[in-house]
Amino acid sequence: MNHSSVPPREVARAVVWVESMTRQNRALPSSLVACAMERRLAEGDAPGAAALGELAPRDARCGLAFARALQRLGRREQALALLEPDVEDSPKLRWAKQGLRWRVWVDQGDADLAAGEADSSGVDAAEPDLLAEAGEGIAIALLWGAYAALTQGDTQRATERLDRAESAVARASSAAAQG
Repeated sequence: MNHSSVPPREVARAVVWVESMTRQNRALPSSLVACAMERRLAEGDAPGAAALGELAPRDARCGLAFARALQRLGRREQALALLEPDVEDSPKLRWAKQGLRWRVWVDQGDADLAAGEADSSGVDAAEPDLLAEAGEGIAIALLWGAYAALTQGDTQRATERLDRAESAVARASSAAAQG
């Protein structure tokens, strides 16, 4: 959902409404709840996003937002549990989960594990079609793969991954604009 054309006050009111309805156990589309959680995260309110995540529907997008909130709160084991691969994950979600998992491992002091998995994941060899299809998800993986490489002193690999992340976002944006 693009909030750029909606006045900030209205977005804030919508987030509060979603939170209220969720606390009242009202059935809302998970996309609305995930959007509210993502908004809280964008505002730097990880506790608010996590509180909503505790009540959120158990679907992929809500789970990823909840994992991001838990990671930011230092609740790494809980975040990792939500980031386990699922055969039904879309490529976009699979890559986003992988990337966030690498970030959590670095946070835990397991940078070697994160860098090793990023190196063996195939993220560096992703074809242009996958960059467009997995868009934001693969960009997240590339970003956190670059972070893992930096922790190992590999600035060249980090730079290459950041360049590919930028390309993935551009391709995904172009594909979305073309409908």
